[in-house]
Amino acid sequence: MRGVGALTTVLDDPFEQALAYFLFAALQQFYFDGNKRTGRAMVNGHLMTHGMDAISVPAARRLEFNTRMVDFYRTRNADGMFAFPASCHPDRQTGMH
Repeated sequence: MRGVGALTTVLDDPFEQALAYFLFAALQQFYFDGNKRTGRAMVNGHLMTHGMDAISVPAARRLEFNTRMVDFYRTRNADGMFAFPASCHPDRQTGMH
């Protein structure tokens, strides 16, 4: 898949690569079922492969996640969905990366 391959050539940061894959998979519906769940698993696998902690969306922020995903699906603007997972990641919250 050219789109998936482009993620590592266009984006240098493994964190951004992981988030871009998640959004790409969610939008393109690669899998029969569970595109967002599978995409999140792939995100965390990519992050851990690069020595980073996994992302966990707190239950209290589930509505915010869902709202931002709907906005992404509707507008195809990924800015909000790049910012949201970063706000849930401990290394990104403290500016370690």
